[in-house]
Amino acid sequence: MIDVLLPALNAESTIETAVRSTLRALSRSDRLLSLDDGSRDGTLQILRTIQREDSRLEIFANSTPHGVSEGLNTLLRESRAPLIARMDADDVCLPWRFRMQKTELGDRDAIVFSNYLKIGRSRELLKQPLPIRLSSIACRAILRVENPLCHPTMLAHRETLTDIGGYEKGLAEDYLTWLKAIDNGATLIRSAIPVLLYRMSSNQTSAGEAWRRRAYEEVLQSDYWGRLYSDAKPDLGGLRPLERRAVGRALDRSKQSHMAE
Repeated sequence: MIDVLLPALNAESTIETAVRSTLRALSRSDRLLSLDDGSRDGTLQILRTIQREDSRLEIFANSTPHGVSEGLNTLLRESRAPLIARMDADDVCLPWRFRMQKTELGDRDAIVFSNYLKIGRSRELLKQPLPIRLSSIACRAILRVENPLCHPTMLAHRETLTDIGGYEKGLAEDYLTWLKAIDNGATLIRSAIPVLLYRMSSNQTSAGEAWRRRAYEEVLQSDYWGRLYSDAKPDLGGLRPLERRAVGRALDRSKQSHMAE
């Protein structure tokens, strides 16, 4: 069984597609847990309309916004399934997502991510990232300098998340949480197969350069990043050529960013 966590804030233009596409990809025994985080538009009403049609959707609501990490931790506490997945309120879940990801998950300490297809506001396809699979070694290497993992593609064992106390608070709650999971012994991998349509828009919080800089500074000040970076550099000799290329490009971007500062 899977419980999917979907927080939403003022998402009336996209929430119906996000919810319906996720429900279509789930089995009848799975659930979608959605938290309306104090929306001032029609998000909650749309969720309630869908819930009347499909009882697998469970709705929670805040009267005022509490933020992404607190919302995710609320949903995590309400979850019961052994597997936890994530979904964003403006993305589109592809039909094969959960069937494919469950075959990748493996033991209880694993967290699986996947690739995605970028779309614009009108669902037009944009320039796509290379569909490269990243092993746990490649993920650890890249996480030393940037976050290569798309949060709404995550599937994990519930215990893996609860054992680390759920999501970290902060601007980069996902990056910090992955670092905390690694610090606790979790294995992170990324599949090459796209599992969702990831909507890109200019008004995304994480799209601004100033936001990215503040979030990265927050990561650099965390004990989790400090311990990962102080570890011996990972041996990349066993990586496949595309993985080595992905790691090399991440390191190059980091060097260029530091040179520009």
